[in-house]
Amino acid sequence: MSEEAQAQAKRVYTREEKVAEAWRRGIIDWKFKPIQERLSSALGGVEGKLFVAVIARQTGKTFWAASTAIECALRRPGARIKYGAAFQSELLEYIIPTFNKVIEDCPRDVLPTYKTQGTKFVFKNGSEIKLVGLDRHPDGLRGNVIDLIILDECGFIENLDYLYKSVIVPTTRHRPNCKIILISTPPESPDHDFTEYALRAQAEGNYFLATIYDDETCKEATIQDLMRECGGEDSTNWRREFLCEFVVDSDLAIVPEWTDEHAAALPRDEFFTFYHRYVSMDLGVVDFTASLYGYYDFLKATLVIEGESQIRGPDMTTDKLALMIKEKEFSLWGTDKVRLRIADNNNLLLLNDLSAMHGIPILPTNKDELPAMINEVRLMVKQGRIKVSPSCKMLLGCLKYGIYNSSKIKREFARSKVYGHYDHLAALVYLVRNVDQNTNPIPNNHGISSRTHWINPATNMTQQQRAWSTLQSKKFVTNKGIN
Repeated sequence: MSEEAQAQAKRVYTREEKVAEAWRRGIIDWKFKPIQERLSSALGGVEGKLFVAVIARQTGKTFWAASTAIECALRRPGARIKYGAAFQSELLEYIIPTFNKVIEDCPRDVLPTYKTQGTKFVFKNGSEIKLVGLDRHPDGLRGNVIDLIILDECGFIENLDYLYKSVIVPTTRHRPNCKIILISTPPESPDHDFTEYALRAQAEGNYFLATIYDDETCKEATIQDLMRECGGEDSTNWRREFLCEFVVDSDLAIVPEWTDEHAAALPRDEFFTFYHRYVSMDLGVVDFTASLYGYYDFLKATLVIEGESQIRGPDMTTDKLALMIKEKEFSLWGTDKVRLRIADNNNLLLLNDLSAMHGIPILPTNKDELPAMINEVRLMVKQGRIKVSPSCKMLLGCLKYGIYNSSKIKREFARSKVYGHYDHLAALVYLVRNVDQNTNPIPNNHGISSRTHWINPATNMTQQQRAWSTLQSKKFVTNKGIN
């Protein structure tokens, strides 16, 4: 070994010199805390493209994601990296500041430059990290050759499934080793595409989960304070944001009282033939035209939903809708009479056509304020007076996952890729609004035989017949009428 080499080996480097050399080699994981190191290790063990990480708030997931993007840019000259955020506003609020935090000690000879025009970090080795606000630029993830794609807070990205399958996957065709990282806390409702990708990654072994308890740097006092501020250990916010549970936000839930125990097919009792049957619809074209089929069990004071059907888009014609209703009614009740069919009142012409052309009379429902109508449903659910057959998958999903689009102004349902505008829940609201809970449909003489009992003829009279009989018993009534 030469004297120069020996001197170099004996030299004691300052921390600043070590940091600079690490940057030039594209090594910045020395910045990570243990939970972030484990996250990097999990990513390194992934063989396929997709990697999903579900991580609690305040554990440094965005810092890790930004650092991972920067490492890739430094180690692969000319690399093209896409970093997507749910909203354009997030880029200025915390994404760009986080990138700047990561590179604050980067030496000038490898320091990237942020270009406002194009919202990207440009590196001296030709690499680029493009930042994309997906609410404004959903196609901003496209590119001919991409080496790494990171989507931050995927639980809040609309149309995640479309972005992944139609935008992201095609861009990785020429980069078989391109990694696609989806990272987030759980969404406000499990009825989100991110839930499906998390389940898929779990099954494939490309999944990383970390709660607040997995972060060794978070002190117990801090954890207790966060729990208290969220509303306690049983609160939805705590369970979702810090325990990473996929639960519906109780502040957004339309029917928070709903539980799986209400999904039950009640056996039909001996009085079923007398119970009132109902059909209820929420009309739509872009959204579902959703129909529910049920009856009111008078003895149990319970509304039982036995079936559902739906139609949307090009299939939504009057003829197809009429056929769908008739077939479903017959499959459930045969030729038994339906007491009442009701529907939303926003398409009276369609209701008139169903009645006049297809012999399916449907009355438009009267409406109150949405919160008042929803409260009727919630009260019945809380009392255990609504039962839904397990076969009604769409209605059950709406009840379990349905949320408002605002926790402060609860005037409109949110939208779901699977459940539309929660149209089946709207149909249930109309049904509850119109069901007759007071009239006893069971005849007074049911189960009584004339062989064993004397039956007053007036028992089987209608109200009009009974009134005429009473009048005839008076002296001023003759066969010719009233004197």
